[in-house]
Amino acid sequence: MIMTSYKEYIVKPLCHIFNLSLEKGIVLHELKISKIIQIYKDDDPAVFNNYRPISILPAISKILEKLVYQRLLIISISTILSIHTSMDLERNIQHIWHLHI
Repeated sequence: MIMTSYKEYIVKPLCHIFNLSLEKGIVLHELKISKIIQIYKDDDPAVFNNYRPISILPAISKILEKLVYQRLLIISISTILSIHTSMDLERNIQHIWHLHI
């Protein structure tokens, strides 16, 4: 793969681009462009419905997609844990309150 052979030259600029994109909430237009190809499924090749579209995206946009997924996953898990912890805390406070009455 071309990117791995030039890794040492592109890591810092890509990190900068990704961090700016995540910070500003903006994705470069060039990362949104994809090539759509039709993949044959089965039956008669002359029938349009026997093909399915596939988007070929730039490798860099796939990396950004994975970074966004990881961040969303971390935020989701943190939120769920926070809600669960606060619910447990509220239950414990109610339990302690009832014991002291």
